[in-house]
Amino acid sequence: SLSSLAQIDVNKLNINIDYSNPVEYEIGGITVEGLKYLDDGVVKSLSGLKIGDMVKVPGLDFSDAIDKLWKQGLFEKINIIAEQIEGNVIYLKISLSEMPRMSSYQFLNIKKKELDDLKDKITINRGDVVTQNEMNKVAYAVRKHYLEKGFYNIGINTYTKRDSTMPNNVILYIDVNKGNKVKINKIYILQNENIS
Repeated sequence: SLSSLAQIDVNKLNINIDYSNPVEYEIGGITVEGLKYLDDGVVKSLSGLKIGDMVKVPGLDFSDAIDKLWKQGLFEKINIIAEQIEGNVIYLKISLSEMPRMSSYQFLNIKKKELDDLKDKITINRGDVVTQNEMNKVAYAVRKHYLEKGFYNIGINTYTKRDSTMPNNVILYIDVNKGNKVKINKIYILQNENIS
């Protein structure tokens, strides 16, 4: 969200920006830096910016492009930088930092015999982007599994740590505290007078 407020970084060019009087430019070129897994053509397409488009500096075109890229959930940082301005032509660079991908996951506080059942419930795979949403899905699947088995006081904590053996990869940890199994103690039947 901070990058989206900045709209476009023109500091390198030492030009003055008059927010009350935007200047219109034609996009003359777009480069992308910081990608490890994605294709730069895909990023350009997702941004909605195209060579030949007319854009205003400052203007909403850049914050819209950043918002479109944020919504993909694939990036940690997004910046759009004005690399060069020649007359009314502007050359842009989209600078990105991709979200880390999962190299592996590990369950904590789980017995070996329970692991096989749990692995079948997890939908995240090696190489997938690890977002908060993905971690929530994993926690929900594990919680549902144990609720069906009568563990109603379950606590689940999911978190990641950088994988030192693989750049831009993380290990997903799923820490499970099952608590005690809840058993039925008594059953009360109310407002029944005719059936035993």
